[in-house]
Amino acid sequence: MSLLSSHCFIYNPHSGRGVSSAKVREFRKSKGAQYDWAETTAPRDATRFALQAALDGAETVVAVGGDGTVHEVINGLMAVPADVRPKLGVLPAGSGDDFAFAAGIPRDFDKGVEILFAGKNRFVDIGSLEDDHGRMEYWNNTIGIGFDARVTVRSRRYNMLKGVPMYLTATVMTLLRDHHQFDVELAFDGNRFAEPALMMTLANGPREGGGFYTTPKSEIDDGTFEMLFVKPLSRAQMLMLLPKVLKGTHMGSPAVFHHSFTSLSLTSKQPLVLHADGEILAVPGDNVHRLTVAMHRNALRVIA
Repeated sequence: MSLLSSHCFIYNPHSGRGVSSAKVREFRKSKGAQYDWAETTAPRDATRFALQAALDGAETVVAVGGDGTVHEVINGLMAVPADVRPKLGVLPAGSGDDFAFAAGIPRDFDKGVEILFAGKNRFVDIGSLEDDHGRMEYWNNTIGIGFDARVTVRSRRYNMLKGVPMYLTATVMTLLRDHHQFDVELAFDGNRFAEPALMMTLANGPREGGGFYTTPKSEIDDGTFEMLFVKPLSRAQMLMLLPKVLKGTHMGSPAVFHHSFTSLSLTSKQPLVLHADGEILAVPGDNVHRLTVAMHRNALRVIA
């Protein structure tokens, strides 16, 4: 890819909503025609395109798609030194668009375009994770472990649904068919404990799944991550907790533990089920038992 302009748009044509696809095509033929475009056709294309755009001297790399596209683009941008790292723009076109929400970028495509060309630079924090097989990945919104990640895995089956309806359906089906706890040892910012868990969410932003406010007070530029730890619950208890998570009112539940952190390590007796920003990173067959998470403060400029 050879850049002809200061902006590179990386577009996932399979992102969540048909109305956005039509808007993207219209924008690409009009105002967007003067910029470079790279269209993804396979996993990790967006990471490769973003890295190449950065090496070619792009000033701004725009992720046009959902949270998965943003996740891949960020992994490409974080592969270059901070002093030559392009700015990130986001035009939300996915099912959840949770990072865009955290950055204050509206899902309305036309308003998103306005912000892209008239918005202000906002430095945001980025996380990294490394597992016991030596794999390292950057993440920008949430890491889900256990029940949370099992929901993400199951949501891939419901192609006819989008956003909250898709994740809510996957949540109920996971509750009925894949309700497993795991035994975890945690160390974070000088704290240590070992307990069984049903679910953990490590968060930079306040929500995931297009509307589940797992850590409602999270801010992507405050220098801390938030941890939501849900103790083992019966199916009935979990069903009672879910409406509260949708509203972000679950923090007072005795089954919920919440804490801020900047670095964290965990070990699980059982193989982890894991997602980062909605991208599935581990299922039981991958035999991942350990995870280390670190903070990269003010690592990326986002147009917001």
